[in-house]
Amino acid sequence: INAEYMGRKLGQQFASLHLLMSVISLQFGPWSNFTGTHFWNLEEEEFHCSGQSEHEQHRSVFHRVDTTAHGLLSTPRLILFDAKGSLGTLRRDGGLDVASREILTWDATKVETFEQPPATKNEFLQQLDADEKEDHEISEDEAFRKRMQREVQKSATDYQLESTVQFWSDFSQVYLNRKTIVEIGGVFPDTFKLHSAAQSVWADEQLRDDVTDRLRFFAEECDSLSAFHITLDENSGWLGVANHVVTELCDDYPRKCVLAWGLSHTRLPLVTPENTALKAELTAQHAINRTFACSKFLENCSAYIPISIDNFSAAAFPQLNFRNESPYHTSAVLAALVNTVLAPQRLPAGSVAVADIVASLIPQSSLKLCRLLGRFGDAAWLAGGNVAGQRPPPTATASTSSSSCRFANWLNPQCPSTLPFLSDFSCSPPSTSPQLPLRRYMVLRGIDQSRADTEGAAYHLLERQPRCRNFCVAVPSPVVMNPSFPKFFRTPVETLGEFHRGVVPCMSLLQNDSALVPSLVSAANLCRSVSVRLQARSAGISFEELDENFEAILSLASQMYED
Repeated sequence: INAEYMGRKLGQQFASLHLLMSVISLQFGPWSNFTGTHFWNLEEEEFHCSGQSEHEQHRSVFHRVDTTAHGLLSTPRLILFDAKGSLGTLRRDGGLDVASREILTWDATKVETFEQPPATKNEFLQQLDADEKEDHEISEDEAFRKRMQREVQKSATDYQLESTVQFWSDFSQVYLNRKTIVEIGGVFPDTFKLHSAAQSVWADEQLRDDVTDRLRFFAEECDSLSAFHITLDENSGWLGVANHVVTELCDDYPRKCVLAWGLSHTRLPLVTPENTALKAELTAQHAINRTFACSKFLENCSAYIPISIDNFSAAAFPQLNFRNESPYHTSAVLAALVNTVLAPQRLPAGSVAVADIVASLIPQSSLKLCRLLGRFGDAAWLAGGNVAGQRPPPTATASTSSSSCRFANWLNPQCPSTLPFLSDFSCSPPSTSPQLPLRRYMVLRGIDQSRADTEGAAYHLLERQPRCRNFCVAVPSPVVMNPSFPKFFRTPVETLGEFHRGVVPCMSLLQNDSALVPSLVSAANLCRSVSVRLQARSAGISFEELDENFEAILSLASQMYED
């Protein structure tokens, strides 16, 4: 079956069902919550700037409707996990004013209260509070007119968030349901390094019951639950928490798609006599967590995309004034790429659900590892054809090989036979030999051209490796950057709409191949060394578990190489 035909068939098959196919999102750990906050901000901005109705955008896939004291409000269908004390100025109930509060069964006047001074909100959050208060005090028509003026002003204001953001809540623009936030006590960075650290956390029966109740709350209100979308901090104890929760998901909701992104920050210090032991400890920690993620955790996933935060560098994004050590910056880039991957689910016709993405990538149940590659539209891209409708790229028609070839060469003028213009954000080291992918899923968004022409050119670009099955989708709308998105573009970006929001084209590619195998096997072999095994045992990980993970990695590597 032709890859292009297969992709369009998938889109037609699910197009009539997407309004009923809901997704529950879960986030584990601070890096994931930074990424998730940017993701939900982008989702909110896309909806407000598109001019489409919720029905046209399939907004109910990732969102739900809450009844508040001021009417109906759309909130993410989300459960996020973080340590106590990591919410900043955000209330534990998500800041949502529900229409009816729970009735107290005790006398509040007889309780002695010890209150800690609240954290100070930055200028951006203060502006959001002031806007909300003003909207409640004036008429609906006046509030709409004021809101238009404020949004234009926000687009032109630099809130200096790069220097003021400490928590992910410091730039969150969305309301969260009271069932969304799960705070876990006793979690400290110095002791929450390995996945085994989650054992003591998950031993709390009250926490387990609370998580089960939250999952049931969101699942039971879905017309048809189709998938779970998960982001987790891989190189920490949050991997263990995620594994416990996902194991429960698979028991309670079998045959549901689970798409997971594992974020890893593994930059090691330079070797000096003073930090040799520290570097060895960090290397062992990464190896232990990586082998567990790609063996035990992988068993319960439909697809798993490990991502190295270290690969989000200035070299990967030359058009950005980028700081790799800033979670505010790296999470914004990753959120834009993930948002691009999932953007086709909002298409009015031929939309692509999370389950469709996984089906297009995973040929067998055992080959679940994929890589993320991507690129922002830079000055050269925008010069060829930008979202504002200036000089378009060469005409590309799916049925015309020569025009498609010209479009592919425009995308990649230096070496059109490969894809070097896409930066690799996986945890695999640079490869000297070309990798033959099994399947690829590409999303091009913000190209000023018809959807059919863009998809035809993309297929032509990808199908230079004929054994690979490709699934390409073009999304006309670019990434719409909200006021809390980092101002890290070196050159001015195009603006769009009445709010004058910055917009940028983006390309994301998920690829199923064997490029991750060498680093996985290396990590598994390291876990067989005496020093690492002793470190693991001191953290509560048995030798038997390490050996099982090692055998699982070798089996996975063998299957991926064979295919």
